[in-house]
Amino acid sequence: MKGEGTPNKKPILERLQKKSRYVRLNSDTFEEEHSFTLSYFNILVYLLFGTIVIFILSYLVFSYTPLNTLIPNVPDPTLERERAQIDKENLSTIDRISTQSDAQIRYNKNLIALLNGDTPDSDPENSVDSSRDYSNIQFPSSAEDKLLREKIEQEDRFSISNQVQSESRDDKMKGVFFFTPLEGTISNSFDRIAGHHGVDIIAPENEAVKSTLDGTVVFAGWTSENGHVVQVQHAHNLLSIYKHNSVLLKSVGDKVIAGDPIAIVGNTGSLSTGAHLHFELWYNGNSIDPQEFIAF
Repeated sequence: MKGEGTPNKKPILERLQKKSRYVRLNSDTFEEEHSFTLSYFNILVYLLFGTIVIFILSYLVFSYTPLNTLIPNVPDPTLERERAQIDKENLSTIDRISTQSDAQIRYNKNLIALLNGDTPDSDPENSVDSSRDYSNIQFPSSAEDKLLREKIEQEDRFSISNQVQSESRDDKMKGVFFFTPLEGTISNSFDRIAGHHGVDIIAPENEAVKSTLDGTVVFAGWTSENGHVVQVQHAHNLLSIYKHNSVLLKSVGDKVIAGDPIAIVGNTGSLSTGAHLHFELWYNGNSIDPQEFIAF
């Protein structure tokens, strides 16, 4: 029970909702010019709404206008875009270098395996899917391919290159029969002392250069001195090299058989002075004279 003289306090919500009338009077006539009614609750709502609007407007202004540079530790959007582009280019360069490095490592491993007489590992990205049936795939031959094979077979029947062998080689070399890579005129013979480790064969342009033995392509690329070059690894530690070609028909890892076209005669590289093939034959890491085994 409340004592006498104690004011009756109203709840806070009721006091906030209590409205007051505000009047603006003319100072001369004391006439009422304008009036409005407000409560403390209305004032709080207006302040809250105004604060939110000001915050949103400030965010938009400082986010999408140059004024954001006035705020410390805020990065410039232009610099951020340039940095993102540089990072993207760096990642692309790293991926390209990594791919080239992996390819070089596989090439070195396969070359070592071939030199040791082992079977090279296949590229995991291009490996054959064992779950598929490849037995019914047909490989139709074109008329030009048939004519070329018939011509090669006729040439091989009367070729005396298969009978040319060197008695100074070991027994493994006596059983090797070489296919003539290109028929033409020898303009420069083998001379190991002079640093000429092969023979130069002059032939018309667009003539096909053929693999001298069955083997695997271990290099197919460009050098400034020798132009387009193909290297084929064969059994018995034999390696054949074909330089100054105009076009390469095979890639690294391709299997070839004796007589298969692998390049086109050309005049590429700084050491070439005309259309010809520079052909080298290496045995156990040493260059040998191709004319001891092949009739050009």
